[in-house]
Amino acid sequence: LSVNIRNTDYLGLLDNRTVGLILQHSSVEAASRVLNRLGDEVSNALPSREGHFVRGSYAVFPTEANTLDSLTTLAEQRLG
Repeated sequence: LSVNIRNTDYLGLLDNRTVGLILQHSSVEAASRVLNRLGDEVSNALPSREGHFVRGSYAVFPTEANTLDSLTTLAEQRLG
């Protein structure tokens, strides 16, 4: 998956079933396109099984969330 994102984006495994992706300076529309593209790639790479699927969600944060600390603080404020 990492070859399909920009070198300024962050991709990481959150648990054994969840991948997290941070797209810096991205709009809702661009994030949706990236999520769809990556979902298609995962679906094509993994065998389909009943009950297994790829789903995603995204949130867009303002530019003041430009460090891990500020992103975490802002996310906690908005989600808490």
